[in-house]
Amino acid sequence: MSKNQGNLSNRQMKDLRDAFDLFDRDKSGTISLSELEQVLIALNFKPTDSLVRKVMKEMDIDGNGSVEFDEFVKVMKNVYERKFTDDEMRRVFKCFDIDGSGYVTADELHEILKRLNRDISKNQIREVINEVDMDHDGKISYEEFVHIIQQT
Repeated sequence: MSKNQGNLSNRQMKDLRDAFDLFDRDKSGTISLSELEQVLIALNFKPTDSLVRKVMKEMDIDGNGSVEFDEFVKVMKNVYERKFTDDEMRRVFKCFDIDGSGYVTADELHEILKRLNRDISKNQIREVINEVDMDHDGKISYEEFVHIIQQT
């Protein structure tokens, strides 16, 4: 276990690796400023140059202009350790709820992943939704989303 890992579980480390790999679009082993900007855009944020630079500065601990996996873990470890406010959770949920219906559908999840250059089949997306979908209506409600986030 690396010292950056702290008390993160193996599942959390795998989740962080998966997230890092999603950001690292060119598979260079680092997240560049432009990759960070592209991910924010794909998640329906409309980042200004100054916002992207600010986020990069917070993540780029050694100041070399890119984020390595260890830096990513150090920053993201705080996500696992803190509780999010309802307002924060709703803002994140809205990034995925593209049509504002109050639900995240398979099509919306597919669209977000496509924007992130992840070619995942609709079947795989349905499997993910089935794992999260407690009331079995085929979509993810805000309450189901919160439940999953709080379990991580």
